[in-house]
Order: sequence, then structure tokens, then C-alpha cells
Amino acid sequence: MTPAIPPVGAGGTAAVLVTPRGELVLANVGTRIGGFVIDLMIAGAVGFVVAMVVVGVYLVSNGLSIEDELSEAQSTEIGLIIWAVFLPPWFIATWIANAIGWSLGKRILDLRIVTAEGRPPGLGWGLGRTVAAWLSWLPLGLGFIWATWDERRQTWHDKIGGTHVVRAESIAAVEAREREVASLH
Repeated sequence: MTPAIPPVGAGGTAAVLVTPRGELVLANVGTRIGGFVIDLMIAGAVGFVVAMVVVGVYLVSNGLSIEDELSEAQSTEIGLIIWAVFLPPWFIATWIANAIGWSLGKRILDLRIVTAEGRPPGLGWGLGRTVAAWLSWLPLGLGFIWATWDERRQTWHDKIGGTHVVRAESIAAVEAREREVASLH
């Protein structure tokens, strides 16, 4: 028995991605935004903790305390150190999430990133999608907003990365059918 897939889109019909594996239900933009917000909250919390540790280490190593007034150069140095400590792990985590087809936010909301073949993107396509996300931000986030009117609900980085965001239960339904067919042979 396959899981029920609630209809999305106009006319009560599901917006689907037809793949060689079967039809996958495209995620709606609101759910995608929810996943992004969850990811942003997680990254913000982790970033805050890392920043506090980095600032603490900086202050101690320079014989300063939290009550001391910092020079403009020291404040700039702390800012650069925080960015240097935060950006590479964030980029790598995003790349891995794009490669395996889910982030924590997407996982919580039962979304997955797939290629046109219905599979996780892999390292190469995941890297492309990660780098392309920066392009989606450049014109005031237009590349993200694009999904609201795109018939395939793709952002610019989805288009560039050759990916779609789909409902996880539709992948489960396709995988159940694949197992059923395999068991008949």
C-alpha cells in the first residue's frame, strides 16, 4: 500500500515531476520556506555558539576581558575571525545537504532534493546547487522567489543544479513500487 499524497496546486491535482522511476510530488513553496527557516535557525544557533567561543578565545589570548573596550582594529579582527570560522563549515554542510538530498529543515518537513531522474544529486550536482544558491541571492533574493511562479517550482539554483524539491512520501511510494516489481522477478 502506498502512502496517500495530498493534492497540491490548482484544480486539486498534484504538481508532479515525472521521472524514469515514477511521479514525484513537487514541494510547495511555503513548505520549502519552512525548511529554509528551520535550517537558518539551526545555523544561527550553531553560529552564535561558535562566535561566542571564538570571541572568548580571542579575548583570553589577547589578555582582554568582556568588559574591556575593544579598538576598531580588534573589533574588525574578531569579525573576520568569526566569518572565517563560520563560512567554511556552513558551505560544506550546505554542500553535503545538497549532495545527499536533504538538510535538517527539509528532513523535518519531509522534503527531498532530487535530480530529474528522481535520485539524490550527488557531490558534483550538490556543489553546483550550493554555488548557484549565491546567484539566487544576488538580485534581492529573486532567484528564490522565482519558485513561486515557476511551473516546476524551481529556484534559480534548482534550475542551474538540475534539481527539484519533492515530497518525501512520493519517493517512498516510488521505492515501494520498485521493491514490489523487484520481488516479482
